[in-house]
Amino acid sequence: MKARSAITIILFLTASGCYNYHNETQNRRQTYIINNPLLDQHIRAKIAEGKIGFGMTTEDVKASWGLPYDVNRSVGPWGIIKEQWIYGMMTQSTGSYLRIYYQPLFYIYFENGKLTSW
Repeated sequence: MKARSAITIILFLTASGCYNYHNETQNRRQTYIINNPLLDQHIRAKIAEGKIGFGMTTEDVKASWGLPYDVNRSVGPWGIIKEQWIYGMMTQSTGSYLRIYYQPLFYIYFENGKLTSW
């Protein structure tokens, strides 16, 4: 009986954490949209849906997807020319030792501050 109670509590806490994360994500997107009234309607819709699209700025993508796990930059004499942003998730091994590592899932690319591919 105690095991069921513990499992129920863990599931509740996990679900609560997901709910809070979802609310924070929605708040971040809505705040960005409100604070940037001159955003193109197409980009505004992408951010509200948590999507990305060609021509978005780095700030637009951060508003939609949050901060990347890692960023790789190509720098030229005039400044940053190309960026690769890496998004993914934390995973853990199932072996005898607990190992947590990062699994890249998405690579997105910017040229001169605008999203060009993913």
